Amino acid sequence: MGFSAQVIKWISICISSPKFSIGINRSGITYSEAEAYGKLLHLRELVRPHIRHSIGDGQHSMLWFDYWLPSGPILSTINEQVIDDSRLGRNCLVSVIVDGTRWRWPSTNTIHFLAARDLMPVDLSPDPSRRDTIQWAVQVMRGKSLATLAKKLSLTL
Repeated sequence: MGFSAQVIKWISICISSPKFSIGINRSGITYSEAEAYGKLLHLRELVRPHIRHSIGDGQHSMLWFDYWLPSGPILSTINEQVIDDSRLGRNCLVSVIVDGTRWRWPSTNTIHFLAARDLMPVDLSPDPSRRDTIQWAVQVMRGKSLATLAKKLSLTL
């Protein structure tokens, strides 16, 4: 059984933010608030690799944390020093590097930052006429099927 569109949207909103600030409907949860929060944080790490962002205007995708590049989130491949090198801030959106249909990276030439910029495929460009889209990736990842993920999720909650 797959997740509904509303659940996928809720999960993607929850895991898109490094702060992970959400509301919990207490009437439907038997865990204490701290237990529920801990389980949701664990769920975020299980689900995040399966959420893909297709960049439009860049207003709904986190630059460093979301999976919008084919190679994955920038911070999954580059040292966190890239954030300081870029001078863009930890919680910035992809939109800060969008200039119409082109990318506008800050002019910084540190090793970590140049490595992050080199992750950008030549054929990937923003589309300011549409919003970012967030999709559930259904392909098998790292040898794990969706059935394995669903089983993990049911055991987690």
